[in-house]
Amino acid sequence: MHHPIHRPTHSPIHRPTHRPIHRPIHRPTHRPAHHGPLRKEPLMKFVLWLVLAIAAVVNVASSFAFSGIEQMVISGVTGLTVIATATGLYLTRDRRAA
Repeated sequence: MHHPIHRPTHSPIHRPTHRPIHRPIHRPTHRPAHHGPLRKEPLMKFVLWLVLAIAAVVNVASSFAFSGIEQMVISGVTGLTVIATATGLYLTRDRRAA
């Protein structure tokens, strides 16, 4: 003999008490920047400052070491690198209310 599976039906008046009613589970999608020993922002700022310093030194040194088209190309590339890293540092600055 086949017994049907009992599936209780719940009316809006009677709900099971073991489950909350339409309460979403809060699961954070990201970790706060201050959480954990390794923070990405200070490392990124360090790398940007390092690239900025190296590009500035190479830009100055290229005027003494090269001439003509070589010096212009190196100066252009390092100049764009300085602008890009300075922009990155500006965008990652601490925004504190004055």
